[in-house]
Amino acid sequence: METYKQNFAKLLADTGALFFDDNLVLKDGRHTSYFVNMGKFKSGKLNSQLCSYYAEMLIEKNHHSKK
Repeated sequence: METYKQNFAKLLADTGALFFDDNLVLKDGRHTSYFVNMGKFKSGKLNSQLCSYYAEMLIEKNHHSKK
């Protein structure tokens, strides 16, 4: 697994942004077993980390699309 994916997963776990529950219902009424609470990324440092991982993903996807 790419490093940015591992770092992103760790960030989700460390912040508590990702959580699982068999009885979650989204605002639109759909049921789901997991939820990512983006509100947990409330500091500049956390947002910077999140954006860094997203940028790495975009670079990787662009690199693969040119092959």
